[in-house]
Amino acid sequence: MEMQAPHRPIPTRFELLTPVGVNRVPTEAWVRRLTKRRIRLDDDFVFAGPSDSESRKQRAKLMKFARVLQTELLHFENWDGTPRT
Repeated sequence: MEMQAPHRPIPTRFELLTPVGVNRVPTEAWVRRLTKRRIRLDDDFVFAGPSDSESRKQRAKLMKFARVLQTELLHFENWDGTPRT
C-alpha cells in the first residue's frame, strides 16, 4: 500500500467547518506529521505558547479542531498513512 501525500486534505465523515482564525491546510499537514510519528492529540498533548488569555483561547480552538481531524484521519488511514481497507 502507498502512503498518502502529506499535503492531501484529511477526509471527514461529515462536514467539518474550520474555526475562525485557524488555517486548515497547515493544520491538516501538522496533524498528519504528528500522526505519522504516532503522537495522539487526545492524550495529554500540550501545545505551549504565549500565556495571555486570547492566545490560550486560540490554542484551545486549534487543539480541539486538530483532535477532531486526527480522529477522522485515523478512521480513513492507518498511523503510517496507508489507507484502511
